[in-house]
This record gives sequence, C-alpha cells and structure tokens, in this order.
Amino acid sequence: MESAWFWSRARSFLKSRGLSRADALHAANAHYNVQLETQAHLLAFMDTFHVIGVITLVAAPLILATKYFKASGGKSSPAAD
Repeated sequence: MESAWFWSRARSFLKSRGLSRADALHAANAHYNVQLETQAHLLAFMDTFHVIGVITLVAAPLILATKYFKASGGKSSPAAD
C-alpha cells in the first residue's frame, strides 16, 4: 500500500512540475531506486559497525591478557648452539 502511495504522490508532483506522464514515472522510479540504495548502504554500515564493535569487545580482553606474558629466558637448547 505504501509503495502505491509513493508512486502516485511522486508522479503527481513531477507532473505538476511540467514532466509528461512517462517522464514523471521514470523520474519517480529513479528517485525510488536512489532511496532504496541509500537505505541499503545505511543498513550495511550499521551491520559493519556492529561487527567491528563485537570484534573490539572480544579482542580487548585478549590483548590485555597477553600483556602479562613474558618470554622464557631459560637455558638455550643444544640445537640452538
């Protein structure tokens, strides 16, 4: 229902600005596609932001946990001599 409302409103607006019916329908379709692509990009950005946040929350404690490890400074093995 909402899509039909959009098409009729966009077409009537563009016809009032001097476009023919065919041109108005074409321009309304182009506007609809631009809006759809913009929303898709926004949703993709939100998903990416969410994934980066989860990775950060998982990686931060691991990085802090590795801070306290020290390399063993014991005797060298015979193979290293």
